[in-house]
Amino acid sequence: MIIARAASENEARLIAEADPFVTSGAETYELRRWELSRRGNNHLGMG
Repeated sequence: MIIARAASENEARLIAEADPFVTSGAETYELRRWELSRRGNNHLGMG
């Protein structure tokens, strides 16, 4: 697993697609959004 901070989903996709393991065909990737618990999002509904 690799965690990367990106400004947009498109930027994250470009980072993943440039990975040498992906470009060589040795690995694939799946993008997932990671949201941080914070007051502004009501701690993901738990607050």
